Amino acid sequence: MNKKVKILLVDNHSAFLKGLMEVIQEEFMSFNLFCFSSSEEALYSAKENKYDLAIFDLEMAVINGISFHKELKLLNPETLSILLTLHKEQDIIQSVFEKGIEGFVLKDNILDELVIAIKEVLKGNKYFSKLDGLN
Repeated sequence: MNKKVKILLVDNHSAFLKGLMEVIQEEFMSFNLFCFSSSEEALYSAKENKYDLAIFDLEMAVINGISFHKELKLLNPETLSILLTLHKEQDIIQSVFEKGIEGFVLKDNILDELVIAIKEVLKGNKYFSKLDGLN
């Protein structure tokens, strides 16, 4: 990729957010990362900045990941999204598909799958975590 990719990272757990940053920076040194510990701050930033990709948690205070995605798409329809979660429930997975989120990564698999998910989503593909044990 020739242009600098701008990634919006949002998670209300600062230690987890720091780990995400390290994983992404190690693999994608030329990417610009913008990190926020609240969905409100991230949406405020998205009003002023266009991001290529947003990576965010399902469970955040005040605005959950599904609602965050909806608000982000209203501000920047071109921004791609990867949702992170611990949840494997079928209704949540179905909601992710229905809302048009481009990527879904289980936090249990994040070290193995996040880099792959980013590459796939930025190529225009969908990426959904392996769901071992689910039908």
